[in-house]
Amino acid sequence: MAPLRTVTAQLRSIQGWLTLIRIAGGYAGPWEILMDAISDFDRVISISPRHAKGYDLRGSVRMDQGDLLKALKDLDQAVSLDPRDPKTYCDRGQARHLFKDIRGAQEDFDMAAKLNPQLACAPYGQGLVRFDREEWSQAIVYFTRAIERDHELGLAYALRGLALRRLGRNAEAEKDIAESLRLDSRLKTPARLPLGKTPPE
Repeated sequence: MAPLRTVTAQLRSIQGWLTLIRIAGGYAGPWEILMDAISDFDRVISISPRHAKGYDLRGSVRMDQGDLLKALKDLDQAVSLDPRDPKTYCDRGQARHLFKDIRGAQEDFDMAAKLNPQLACAPYGQGLVRFDREEWSQAIVYFTRAIERDHELGLAYALRGLALRRLGRNAEAEKDIAESLRLDSRLKTPARLPLGKTPPE
């Protein structure tokens, strides 16, 4: 088995794939890039099969790939190997949300918030769950918490804006939506918002 420092260095270099994926293809990268990323994570896991972050990152790429069953399997493994990593709970919550397991997603986002109250993806995910349930006021509370932790989180502004609009608070809504577009030009219209996505940390 390779020394931990070697595996960690490999993971740091490979994590750049996630940024490349989002730059190259918006919120889901070109198939060839995704497949190359999967191959790299396969190699990391073969070197260190108990390295939780390898499973977490491979699961995240599989999520972008649309292979939710394999993504969930990887993320379950990541949680079992490192049950104290709040970002892994955010990632699995995202996958569960996309899989329409809203209760499971809420459990994961709640656990992430418990483990690290300062992590933006936790309240963002909690807001997604309330948004799905049309609990607009609660969704606004959670998206606001996410924005407080990351002022450049365009998706949180966009979804908070949509929730505000549902409550008839149109002036506030338009301000939030305008800010989301300033932060992330990919958010052209509400119909294009990738509601299942949690932000990278």
